[in-house]
Amino acid sequence: GIQPPNSWSIIQPFSSERNLSSPSHRPFCIMPFLSDGRWRVFCLLLLCDTLTAHSVEGQCSSADPMEAQHPVQVLLERFQVGRGCAAREQGNKETHAIASERVTERSGNKMTVLLRPLSSSLSPLRTVHLVLSSKLPVSWVLESEQLPPSFPVSVQVSTNSSVQSHDLIVRVQTVPSLPSRLHALHRWALKHHGNLSSLMHTSHSNRVYVGLGEDPSLPAVCRLQPLPLCSRTTQISDLRTQEVKGCVRPTEADAPEIHVIQLRSAGSRFCGSLQAEVIVSLVPSVETPENHKVVLILGSSAPVQWVIKARGVQGHLSVHSSSSVSPPSPPEPGLTVSTSLDSELSTLSDLLLWARGSGYTQVTSFTQADLANRFAIQLADDRTALHTWPPTRPRGLKLLDPEGTAGSKSLTVSCDGGLLSVTVDRQTLQGSSVAAVTLQDHRCQALANGSHFLLTLPVIFCGTEAVPVDSPRGVLYENRVLLWKNETQTTF
Repeated sequence: GIQPPNSWSIIQPFSSERNLSSPSHRPFCIMPFLSDGRWRVFCLLLLCDTLTAHSVEGQCSSADPMEAQHPVQVLLERFQVGRGCAAREQGNKETHAIASERVTERSGNKMTVLLRPLSSSLSPLRTVHLVLSSKLPVSWVLESEQLPPSFPVSVQVSTNSSVQSHDLIVRVQTVPSLPSRLHALHRWALKHHGNLSSLMHTSHSNRVYVGLGEDPSLPAVCRLQPLPLCSRTTQISDLRTQEVKGCVRPTEADAPEIHVIQLRSAGSRFCGSLQAEVIVSLVPSVETPENHKVVLILGSSAPVQWVIKARGVQGHLSVHSSSSVSPPSPPEPGLTVSTSLDSELSTLSDLLLWARGSGYTQVTSFTQADLANRFAIQLADDRTALHTWPPTRPRGLKLLDPEGTAGSKSLTVSCDGGLLSVTVDRQTLQGSSVAAVTLQDHRCQALANGSHFLLTLPVIFCGTEAVPVDSPRGVLYENRVLLWKNETQTTF
């Protein structure tokens, strides 16, 4: 594998489904310490090179090897059922409890909790309380979908775990001896909160979906069920990256981005749903918001429901699909969407041939997956903007010089499932007057709790630069961790 320079140290390996015994398949994070007011952090993703290229010059071919900068991330999310209960907790608050017995090894003891409304109606949201219990240390990451900006959430968590969020205002209380077993946690939650909206026990998952709002079809009291619970209030899943085949070609200026996805199977349905859902997410650049022209050609051998998500995307999206499509909901302002149902896309063996025959001669990317139900497409932007980043600094703050070995010991970096996680130990930096921690994009600021600065986000965001690596073949992602102090304070 790669031998980093002497000033680099390997921090933490990726979690990956690849064969980690092979050096050519080993992705990891490496971090050199610099004394210029920043740490440079790198994530190196090494790619499999078992395919050979026989493409027509300038065109994407299904025989091409996967490029280092392939813009489509492919994942498989397996939904599971677990023990628990659900109720229509009434009043001005709702409480959801999660008992994590063991996080899957691939997730690096990280559990993502996604909060979203049960209904798209404009009914007022209630105060939300989360009880997050685990026997082993867990890094809980809270995310939101279709919630107001800076929505407040109160969290009670086991003393051995941490909580972070980038789009929610989280108030965290550590609870000594918080029960981790299902029945004990159920009794504890009812004693301290009076009632529960949901309680879920998980042992082999790394994601939990929590539906907010009152479901009138549920019982008034959350009683534990003897059989595994299948509820739309709380769902648990295991999310893994998938190995795929594909190719990528640069898009000419003002030409639409054309992404072709060929899927064999989306896996099993969940809770008796009629069709398996396949989510295709368009991810715009954080640095350079702009109007996009995007064409999606989506083919699946099995019947699926294509669900499009395009948060923050502006411009026009055209979708050709083998089966029905759900456009972004709620609609994105500034984005127009047109869809076309082309059933032949489910039976064709070469979607690139169909694309060219339909007038799409310059395909941006082609992705072929045997088993997947999540696709995230990074939309193109002006990469030159990354090299002059950024022109201004956060108001009232001054860049701070990290100092010596003690500073480097305070930083932990991991890359897992396409996410970059940065943790800075505040106790190690005592006396340094650190007021804030950001990445190269100063808008990407870490959340501070009593002991750490915490930041987790997709590795391709916040000014990250992607550099192809030839030997072994892969892509090196680089960003910078910046320490800031108040301008009135003295440096250390």
